[in-house]
Amino acid sequence: MAENRSERPAGELKRLSSSELDEIVRLHEQLSAGIPGGRRALLSFHDLMGVDLSGRDLAESDFTGARLAQARLRATSLRRAVLFGCDLRTANLVGCDLFQADLRGACLRGSDLSDASLVDADIREGTLARYSDDGITRNVTYDRQQSELSCIIAQRSDLTGAKVDGAVLLKTDFTDAVLRNASFRSADMRGSVLRGAVLENCDLEGCNLTHSDLQGADLSGARVEGALLVDADLRGAVIDPDALSPAQRRAALLPHGNKDIIVRLPELLAAHERWVESSSREGKRADLSDLDLSTQELWRSNLSAAIMRRAVLRNCKLAGGKFPMADLSLCDLRGSDARRADMRGINLERAVIKDADMSGCDLSAVESVVGDKKKWAANLSFAKMSGTRLVGARLCDARLTGTDFTNCDLRNCDFRGSNIHEARIKGANLAGALTETPLKRIA
Repeated sequence: MAENRSERPAGELKRLSSSELDEIVRLHEQLSAGIPGGRRALLSFHDLMGVDLSGRDLAESDFTGARLAQARLRATSLRRAVLFGCDLRTANLVGCDLFQADLRGACLRGSDLSDASLVDADIREGTLARYSDDGITRNVTYDRQQSELSCIIAQRSDLTGAKVDGAVLLKTDFTDAVLRNASFRSADMRGSVLRGAVLENCDLEGCNLTHSDLQGADLSGARVEGALLVDADLRGAVIDPDALSPAQRRAALLPHGNKDIIVRLPELLAAHERWVESSSREGKRADLSDLDLSTQELWRSNLSAAIMRRAVLRNCKLAGGKFPMADLSLCDLRGSDARRADMRGINLERAVIKDADMSGCDLSAVESVVGDKKKWAANLSFAKMSGTRLVGARLCDARLTGTDFTNCDLRNCDFRGSNIHEARIKGANLAGALTETPLKRIA
């Protein structure tokens, strides 16, 4: 293990007056701006409980062993800052930039890290060295500290490449977070929520994910050897077929390929079509949730308002099919063929639709098909659609919060009434697309 000790001098933590702290921060920002006379903020072993440093630039500052409990650090820049052994309990770190920050041995219990960036941050175990001076010799004791992140809120946060090995993350909320290439080896994540999270190539070896919620998470390439998955909810999650051991499959909640339902599928679809055509007076609404329907041909069916949450529809034939107001949230639609499908008012929230073909799809709003005359917008919030072809698709009035259109073919798409600024469009082809805002302002 690399050396990770940090000296703590004898005595209590130092408390500063507001004016003293303001001067230290001012000089640090002056240094960051390249203005002569600036000086790095060295605030190790200071009592900064409850301070408000929101929006300040404290990149590369040193807060080793400091008390920052209940501090307000909203949108603060702490890039490459040293927060070794810090007490950050219940701190407000919303939108904080912690790129490559040293958070080893830090306590973040109950803090709010929503929308924060912890790319390449180091949140592993740390050891503080405590020195006391008796006038003749120096006595040294060592405090070994696990990083404590229990009960944190980290929705939509970015921990790409972060090192979180061995940390305590009980009941942590990572909803829609990006944990790509992060390492959580032997971490305790019992009861955590990772719904819709991106865990591509994440190292979860030996991790305790008992009772965790991984619905709709993308675990492509993730390493899960030795991970505890007792009652872990993996319905709608994307995971490599051979990644889970037989014991892990038995322990976790997974989509099922119920053979009886598959055999009865034509009957169920016919009953659903009667339900739609009779405005729910006849037949029965189809509920195909949690079923593995991979490679099924559903393009001939009318699945308007059907319930298909967390279903596996990988490589399905949906071209030209009818899906107005259907609930396909948290579904796996990778590689599916949905060309020219009627998907008005569909719910695709947190669905994984990578490398699919949705050219000519109608994803605009629709008036309810069950008689209540309510107008429904298509919901693509936090859908993962990288590499998907949507040439000529209609997405008028669609909800696009957090939608990942990375490297998508969006030529001639109609986004009028939608806020494409809320989506991720890196590498997307938007030639000929219709938007409320000129494309030159979107790029």
